[in-house]
Amino acid sequence: PSHSLYRFLKCLRNRIGVAESRTMNQSPQLKLHVTETVTTSPKTERAAAGGARLKLVESVTTSSTPASEFTEKSEVDTLLELFNVTNGSGWKKKKGWNKDLPLSSWDGVKLNTSGKVSELRLGNNKLSGPIPPSIGNLKNLTRLILSNNSLTGNVPDSISRLSALEEIQLNGNQLTGTIPTSVGLLSNIKKFDLRQNQLTGTIPSSLGNCKKLHTLRLEKNALSGTLPVQVFALPELKDVFLMGNQLSGSLEPICNAKNI
Repeated sequence: PSHSLYRFLKCLRNRIGVAESRTMNQSPQLKLHVTETVTTSPKTERAAAGGARLKLVESVTTSSTPASEFTEKSEVDTLLELFNVTNGSGWKKKKGWNKDLPLSSWDGVKLNTSGKVSELRLGNNKLSGPIPPSIGNLKNLTRLILSNNSLTGNVPDSISRLSALEEIQLNGNQLTGTIPTSVGLLSNIKKFDLRQNQLTGTIPSSLGNCKKLHTLRLEKNALSGTLPVQVFALPELKDVFLMGNQLSGSLEPICNAKNI
């Protein structure tokens, strides 16, 4: 009887295995390729099943890096990526934008005394498309001016890597999403201009960490929420423009500001 019971259980297990294989093959997210059928002992089958699960997990965790993630690149490669993803061939001014020419000859690029990119001035230059996250590789950048173009997508979180940045002008584009809270890491920022976009969410209170900030322009977006007390307590803040949003709450933070 025990021998018959063993054969019955083995047959039942094989049938369940076939049913599971068929179900998984019908899933649009999994692709399983069966090349050979091998009869094994119950112990071997359990080990093989465990191996299959392990391989499935590995295939998920080793997937390719999303294009939206930051990657380390040289200054030249970073600028060339910006050129390519923002339709560089259609720019108004693009003289010198070739890796075979020195950066000092590229339109809109200014170098510091160490030969590093310190300013990127490409305002009103017909840029279109997203700002690539690799922009965060320009670690010596003090001015980033990409205003009055047709840039789309989010403000990349990697902007926070530009620790030397003193001025950022992304106004007059079609940027969407929220202002990343990581902008609070811009300890040297003095002018922060993201007006006339399609930004949503709140004004990040982390801007209150930017002790040198004197000009904040966020007008004509779709920002909501209350005015962050931390921002209006900044000692250097003088010019703030917030009209044309959906802000709510008390005006007390502005009334208590020292220099506005």
